[in-house]
Amino acid sequence: MLSRLLGTPYGVIEFTHSRCAKGMEGISFDPTRGCYVASPERAQSDLRNVGRNLDLLELPEMAQ
Repeated sequence: MLSRLLGTPYGVIEFTHSRCAKGMEGISFDPTRGCYVASPERAQSDLRNVGRNLDLLELPEMAQ
């Protein structure tokens, strides 16, 4: 797994790259941000695959 950190005024973003058979499914380029952005479903799946903490995620079945 390859990881890079980016400091922002709102905190630190960790970009993580790992081998995945999903390809680019659920990922699109956002020209406003200048980077690729995952759909919420893809982001949740990827976080689980790399063993990251999911405690701060607002999951659809939990949201009211």
